[in-house]
Amino acid sequence: MDYLNEKDKISLQYLAQDDNWEIRLRVAEILINFDTEFSKEILISLTRDENNLVRASACDSLNVFPEREVVEILKEKFESDPDMLVRAYAALSLGDILKESGELASELSVIFSGALDNEESISMRIPIYRALYLCGEIEYLDKLLDGLNSAVYQDRIAVTGILEELCCDLNREKIVSSLETLLAEESSFAVISKIKQVLERIS
Repeated sequence: MDYLNEKDKISLQYLAQDDNWEIRLRVAEILINFDTEFSKEILISLTRDENNLVRASACDSLNVFPEREVVEILKEKFESDPDMLVRAYAALSLGDILKESGELASELSVIFSGALDNEESISMRIPIYRALYLCGEIEYLDKLLDGLNSAVYQDRIAVTGILEELCCDLNREKIVSSLETLLAEESSFAVISKIKQVLERIS
């Protein structure tokens, strides 16, 4: 299915208000596949959901809408949502939108740089570093590479995935070298598997 007919829309509108948060979550996940005004409006409403996973998924799915209205909503979620996961996904989606709308770089750079002053969690700093790199502040690649040393294995997996995304001819050697160093020392099977997959694709 590559479009939503009227029956689909009625069903999704109904399901987006279901009492079961897992159903609302599924709606947010599905709508990323349909970059229409209908999808955008439901996703915006789901960013205000009482469940943090639903809000996070809605922020994630909004990355296909590089529009000022969406940017403002994601900025608000990044700056003020009480849940770290929601803020992280808002930052990731803003970074994705930066790829499409480079003129936002200076505006978002100020917001992300300011956020680092008060953010202690490496799990939250990682998506901010990515966004700042996408703003053109290439020095944040080194900050991302430092994230490979996080004691939390999920952070190391997240950084590895981001490094694959950001890899280009200008930074490939540095990224490959850092991943190979981590691979030689890593004990987590999940991280080892991720690194091997990434190295196979970027080397």
